[in-house]
Amino acid sequence: MRTFSDMVGDRWTLALTLPAIRRIKAALDVDLLEVIEGKHLDRLTRDIGFLCDVIYLLCKPEADARNLSAEQFGERIAGDVIDAAAAALAGAITDFFPKAQRPVVERLSAIANQAMERAADAALERLDPERVETAMRQAIEQVLAGSPAPAPRTSGDSSTTASACSDLKPAS
Repeated sequence: MRTFSDMVGDRWTLALTLPAIRRIKAALDVDLLEVIEGKHLDRLTRDIGFLCDVIYLLCKPEADARNLSAEQFGERIAGDVIDAAAAALAGAITDFFPKAQRPVVERLSAIANQAMERAADAALERLDPERVETAMRQAIEQVLAGSPAPAPRTSGDSSTTASACSDLKPAS
């Protein structure tokens, strides 16, 4: 079992078990057993909302015992806590599989983390400070002139639109 502490200091235990896998599958239509095939690791590393939903579902029995809803749990998960919870999840996933399969899961997890780091580096390289500053000045000028500010532009990537620990509903 792996643990992490939330933003208020409460400690949570992550253990990947068959009931937890079934709970995740029922709520998110995702079979975490497929990580051994390389599935879902990419989404877990790039989609914070999905990651937090999986973590909540693993912690759901503890959350229920503490009378915390998914939303209340989500309010306690941000920043460094996400990193700690993700590390605990990676460990819990690895611990679930038999010893002979663990190196495969560990390697897949390392590859997913490297890909996430490369994507973040590439995003930083694409940032053009002059373009960002110009866009900010234009938005401020529009607001000061009484025009509504333009809506923020997103890439359409689920990581920019997902809300962590959203109201979970079983998949239909």
